[in-house]
Amino acid sequence: MYVLTAGEARILVGGQEMERLHTGQVVGEMSLISHEPHSATVEAITNCEFACVDEKRFNFLVRETPGFALEIMRIMAQRLRNADQMLKDGQPH
Repeated sequence: MYVLTAGEARILVGGQEMERLHTGQVVGEMSLISHEPHSATVEAITNCEFACVDEKRFNFLVRETPGFALEIMRIMAQRLRNADQMLKDGQPH
């Protein structure tokens, strides 16, 4: 998983923008949970810096800070809702 520490990026699925990432937002959390390849591409809009959160640290944060785990679930739920809405109306949110 990566945390955007500087800059702006976007998440693309099939070449279509799904979300804009700003400082403090995370990406790549699904691959840590499912152990499957990434389902999206991240593209820098400006110069970016990311901090890596490896699986060991991610698991520690999930176990020791329940609020972290809930926030990751909220992020994933929102991204799923956005993808569902995009399928319905053809527009990113």
